[in-house]
Amino acid sequence: MPAFGTVSRRRLNTCHPDMVRLMEECIKVYDFSVIEGERDKETQNGYFDATPQRTKVRWPNSKHNKTPSHAVDIVPWPSQYEDEDKMFELGQLVVRTANRLDIPIIWGADWDMDGDYAEHNFKDLPHFELAED
Repeated sequence: MPAFGTVSRRRLNTCHPDMVRLMEECIKVYDFSVIEGERDKETQNGYFDATPQRTKVRWPNSKHNKTPSHAVDIVPWPSQYEDEDKMFELGQLVVRTANRLDIPIIWGADWDMDGDYAEHNFKDLPHFELAED
């Protein structure tokens, strides 16, 4: 059974307990790495200023900027950012698991969670956030 490595666990531990619970369920059936949980001001604004832009908001307007973080970025292990099929496979698992656990989330592949992935110009496949607030 897959398990989080030390770095992934440290990053996940910066997240809201509901996000931790969701990711702990998903790792039982799919191996992935936690790339990011909570972000500091420098990191958040650096992603906003990057070309291409990695986020659409400045500090402190991301759910990554809350303490604990209400967002997490994950990728299949070994890291496969470029493999959209694997990213969608993992993302759909997270969405199904969140529904089963009754944890409302938003996935960066489907910002309005209507199942239409093609309608969004800004895709952030590794990104999941809690839908409340």
